Amino acid sequence: MLIEDKSRIEEQYSAWLSDESRTGPGRTEALLLPETPEEAAGYLKNHTGPVTISGGRSGITGGAVPCGGTLLSTAGLKSIEGPFERDGKQLVRVGAGVTLSELKVYLHNSGLFYPPDPTEESAFIGGTIATNASGARSYKYGATRGHVASLELVTVQGDILHLERGRTPVADGCFVLPDGISRPAPSYAMPVAKTAAGYYSHPDMDLIDLIIGSEGTLAVVTGAELYLQPAPQERMGLLIFFPSEKDAFAFAVESSDIDIENLEYFDGACLRLLREEDRLPGSAGQAGAAIMLEQIMDGKDPETVCLQWEEILNKCGSSLDECLYRLDDAGIEQLKGIRHALPEAVNNRVSANRLREPSVYKLSTDTSVPSHSLLKELITVYRSRLEETGVEHYIFGHLGEHHLHVNLLPSDASAMEISKRLIIEFAEEAVRHGGCVSAEHGIGRIKRHLLKVQYPDSVLEEMLKIKRDWDPEGRLNPGVLFD
Repeated sequence: MLIEDKSRIEEQYSAWLSDESRTGPGRTEALLLPETPEEAAGYLKNHTGPVTISGGRSGITGGAVPCGGTLLSTAGLKSIEGPFERDGKQLVRVGAGVTLSELKVYLHNSGLFYPPDPTEESAFIGGTIATNASGARSYKYGATRGHVASLELVTVQGDILHLERGRTPVADGCFVLPDGISRPAPSYAMPVAKTAAGYYSHPDMDLIDLIIGSEGTLAVVTGAELYLQPAPQERMGLLIFFPSEKDAFAFAVESSDIDIENLEYFDGACLRLLREEDRLPGSAGQAGAAIMLEQIMDGKDPETVCLQWEEILNKCGSSLDECLYRLDDAGIEQLKGIRHALPEAVNNRVSANRLREPSVYKLSTDTSVPSHSLLKELITVYRSRLEETGVEHYIFGHLGEHHLHVNLLPSDASAMEISKRLIIEFAEEAVRHGGCVSAEHGIGRIKRHLLKVQYPDSVLEEMLKIKRDWDPEGRLNPGVLFD
């Protein structure tokens, strides 16, 4: 379906002109809702001008906000097939418009699950592939890239490509596509830390790895085959409260040898905010920090596991008496609800600030570093600068992957300018510590300046060369990654 009536788009599809970055609304002359890859391919082949690709619009870097031309939504690509077995592995075939929640429901009685779990279950599979999305469980399972077996793509020239993992490896600095055409492969080094900044590069990579995380700038992802794993039957969820941030960080080190699925961190300000929102019981909001984790319990004795945790907690100033722990699905979902409530609570604060001063908005870091010791150093620097400036802030995120988000909530225009400078300073500091400016959310439109913090000009030029080879006129997602 193609809609070229701008008034109708603005009236019926106004939400599609922005995303969770809260930037926009953007502008578009046409809205394309293909229901098949062939429909998308035909449009791209026969039309010129810029095309912005829109998924579930759950991204926070402005990548789905159109800036003229056509907005191509993958919402109509809803097919699901499988599960099926190939080479001893279980897979499912999905259209790019299938949401994480829809896939979860589809697999519910199959005994299988798809491990990647970005916070927003409304995210489209295509969008999670385009951004190499991760989430809490990437601590155990890794980001999206490792769970994609094949991709269906539409190029800007209107060709439909099917890429299967292992069929298009790097050879002599190039990828050879199924049609025999060669494309340049990247040769630069990526950060050692968790990263989602720019085009992926690795000596042993496959072409499929280049597309994953390319933020829709090289081709349109219309479908994929995904690897599945046996679904755990029993889990334990723990929300542990600590006297201080130092104790929580010590726990992350002490528990690093235990096989857990995630390790999520909340600082004291986050806990106080959740308490104000009535999302924490008793005096939990007075703790200095907290960690949430999940552990697969299949075949494990709960009492033995609890004794193991008690020993570790006692070394770190806490105990099971200072925890909320659950062994049933409903209880674990309740704990997850606390984690999901935190961004909502932060956004409520942002909305209150904007009522007083419309020019302000939330800014947040997405930095990561290679090790726990480097993370402690980085957070020490961050906190020093935050105390100097006095900007309201909340720190939470994926402690197990040395990847915490600093959320800045400026209250007026002056604090807004200070916050913008802090974001750049914090990115520079992360790079000095061997880290990355964007570990999971990508660059999009609003973090392009940080890509220049991460890489020298020679790397940026190599990325641009790859972009031009796939999209010579820069039609796909203009303004994403590059000016």
